Amino acid sequence: MKIRENWLKAALAASLTAAMVIPLAAFAKPGHGKHGGKGFSIARVVERNAERLDLDADTLKRIQEVSAAHKVKLDALREASRREHTVMRELLSQPSPSEPAVLQQAEVLGRLRTDRHKQQLQSWLEIRSMLTPAQLQELQELREEQRERFKERRRERRGNVEQPEAGAL
Repeated sequence: MKIRENWLKAALAASLTAAMVIPLAAFAKPGHGKHGGKGFSIARVVERNAERLDLDADTLKRIQEVSAAHKVKLDALREASRREHTVMRELLSQPSPSEPAVLQQAEVLGRLRTDRHKQQLQSWLEIRSMLTPAQLQELQELREEQRERFKERRRERRGNVEQPEAGAL
C-alpha cells in the first residue's frame, strides 16, 4: 500500500511539474525562430547581392544607413519583448495565475510582435523605394532562388530527394 501511495505522489508531482513547465516553454526564447534569432532582413539580402543587383556605392550606403536605423528600433522592440516574456513567465509560474493578468500580458506581447513586424515592413518599404524597377525584378528573382534552395534543403532533410531516372545520366 505504501508503494502505491508513493507512486501516486510521484505521478501527481510529475503532472504538476509538467503543467507548469510546458506553458513556460512556449514563452522561453522569444525571437529565436526560423532564422536563428536574426529574422529575415531584406537589407542583408541586398547587401550580400549588391553586385548582382548592380547597386552603386551611394545607394548601398543609404541602404546600410536605413538598415542600421531600423535595427536600433528593432533591437529596442526585441528587448521590450524579452522583458514582457519574463513577466509572462512569472505570471504563469504562480500557483494560481490570474487569467485577466495573463490575457492582458498576452495583449502586450501581441502588440510588441505587431510593432516588430511593422518596423520590418517599414524598413523593407524604405529600402525598396531606393531600388530601380530592374533591381526590384532581380531581387524578386533572388528571393525565388532562395525559396527553391530552402525547399530543396527541406526535402533533403526529410529524405524526399527525387532520384534521377536510370538513363538520365
